[in-house]
Amino acid sequence: MKFKTIVYCFIIFFALTFTGCRDKGYSKVDKAPASFKKAVSERLNDDLKLKNCFTIASENYTGSYYAAGEIYGEKMGGEVVGVWIIDNYDNPVNILSVNQPALAFSGFKSSKYDKPKASITNIKAARILKKYVERKYYNK
Repeated sequence: MKFKTIVYCFIIFFALTFTGCRDKGYSKVDKAPASFKKAVSERLNDDLKLKNCFTIASENYTGSYYAAGEIYGEKMGGEVVGVWIIDNYDNPVNILSVNQPALAFSGFKSSKYDKPKASITNIKAARILKKYVERKYYNK
């Protein structure tokens, strides 16, 4: 009887630990200001739009923010989330593409060349933001 109780306690402990960590990261996500959405939208490929744009402050680059949003258009079925890194919250400048959809569908160069190691694979905040948008709108 004691063994079962110990096993159940470990299962509950690990479940609460891992789900709590994920949700804690999501608490840092905010709706992106209109200036972010406008700045990114201006450089999207023809006939594409950005919607459901969110932001999170970069832990690695002071004064920089990640912005993520759905890229959609006439010939796209949706479920494409672009991630960019943007300097200056009030007046966005130095916008760089972080993930592949951002590179493929916008006119911003890759962040991996201008900001060391800024990519979706190794930046925690960017991954949290991308997953937040995907789960909020696509239930992934």
